[in-house]
Amino acid sequence: MEAHHDPTDKISNFSSCSLPIVSIRIGDIMCNALIDTGATLNILSSSILKKLTNIKEIDAPPIELKTINGVSVATHRVIECNVEIGKSNFLAHMVTTNNDLSPSFDVILGLNFLNMHNFIIDCTANCLRNSQVEVNWNFSRVFPQTCGYSLEHNFENLQNRENSSFKEVNENDHSVYNCDVTLGRVFSKVTIPPLSQTYVGIKLDNPTINALSSSKPLLIEKEKNSLSTSFLVSRSVSHLSKSSTCLALVLNLNDTPLTLNKGMVIANVSPIHELASIENVNCVSSGNSNDNKNWLKEIKLNHLTSSQQQQVLELLNKYNNVFAQNISDLGECGIIKHTIQLTDDIPTRQKPYRVPYNLKNEMKNQINILLDAGIIQPSTSPYCAPVLLVKKSDGSFRLVADLRKLNSKTIPDNFPLPKIDEMIDQLSGAKFFQPWTLLLVSTRCPCIPTTCIILV
Repeated sequence: MEAHHDPTDKISNFSSCSLPIVSIRIGDIMCNALIDTGATLNILSSSILKKLTNIKEIDAPPIELKTINGVSVATHRVIECNVEIGKSNFLAHMVTTNNDLSPSFDVILGLNFLNMHNFIIDCTANCLRNSQVEVNWNFSRVFPQTCGYSLEHNFENLQNRENSSFKEVNENDHSVYNCDVTLGRVFSKVTIPPLSQTYVGIKLDNPTINALSSSKPLLIEKEKNSLSTSFLVSRSVSHLSKSSTCLALVLNLNDTPLTLNKGMVIANVSPIHELASIENVNCVSSGNSNDNKNWLKEIKLNHLTSSQQQQVLELLNKYNNVFAQNISDLGECGIIKHTIQLTDDIPTRQKPYRVPYNLKNEMKNQINILLDAGIIQPSTSPYCAPVLLVKKSDGSFRLVADLRKLNSKTIPDNFPLPKIDEMIDQLSGAKFFQPWTLLLVSTRCPCIPTTCIILV
């Protein structure tokens, strides 16, 4: 049965819905039953089953219960019992579950029960009746969350309660809601099969927020400004790992595989502040750690003493998450977003250059590496520039873009650079010098999408 609104509610409230629930008796136990024409079976919660005596079980094959959100639960226990509605008894076969159904109801009376006893559902009079009995149902207001209904309270009791412990919260009241929200980006490229879900590692844009720490649980929600209808992000709880990553449960709604590229914004992450003692909160940790990395295979430390080698290894293990092992591990400087200012709005475009046949695979491999790393992505921008492969001194090839046309109409940024001699003066007194190579430094700063260039 579809949830509907209480007709006695004068104010239309589309943020919640009301369910028809009647009081019934099974044996000596009073309980609440949901009238659900969408259910093909009658279902009894485990808490009521434990209280019943003289249970009559029926031999039945395994039954698969599937909820509206697609979760399947197998059960094989079916009991026969009398359901007392009003002052009349009705025979029913109940499928039992291993857990409770809801805080608002303990039993689901499905379509087979209603048909067997010729019940009529009268939504105008808010009653359930047949030739033997007529009973009015009580409305139970159910408040939906991101995925399903999770908070349920009796509507009448809440209205009549004078000193209610519940507090109405306006979503625009920033004094109540936490403002320590940061964006969560896909940590590495992942492909989700059709109509399925998987845990996706996400990296925080601003993990230095004081409220975000590995000791506090984090709330993961879908990014509010996201216009994508191809996937859902479950409202869930996770923990921050040492590499400033956590997990988000993503559901692919399409009948085709969904690819989430590295760096794609999919979630909002905010800390959970404890207002009351909460038990049985399920948290998921990514568990990715490189503490056991064998650095001796990567670098040469033969010129150091054993104690010095140990100190270097401890330092490397302490900050192992800042060392990139490949292009997909490279970080991102999100302090600013690069903008290309042009002298006019006429797009620059060039035909692609011819690629030698023996270099086609090399070109394809390098482009796929950049796609997998989330550095480039498919686009429909009218700007386009050709790329070519340039051979390096070590025999490998570098992918180079010919941006001369774009550069000719780019307004240069004349920000003053630091003076080289002053930088060298700061090295006075240093004994150890180590050269560092910045790999693909031009791709480490995100670019505003409207100014990104298509490479062909």
